[in-house]
Amino acid sequence: MEHPRIWKKELKKQDFKEHSSYLKYVKVPLNENEKIALTSLIYNIGPNAFIKSTLLKKLNAGDKKGAADEFDRWIYKNQKN
Repeated sequence: MEHPRIWKKELKKQDFKEHSSYLKYVKVPLNENEKIALTSLIYNIGPNAFIKSTLLKKLNAGDKKGAADEFDRWIYKNQKN
């Protein structure tokens, strides 16, 4: 039987690989940190939400600042004030 930590680490690798595959919808060059941040977002909100997002539209239009600002909308979307 595998140690739970090893299994968890492998699962994370699989999740990362699976969710990073949706970066194919990004049409502008990304640095490594941007790829990691977007993959984390895709994991958390789901691929369909990412593909339809304003964040992706702004990013593909070359508006990296506007796309970055969209992260806050997702972070706070389900929180009540």
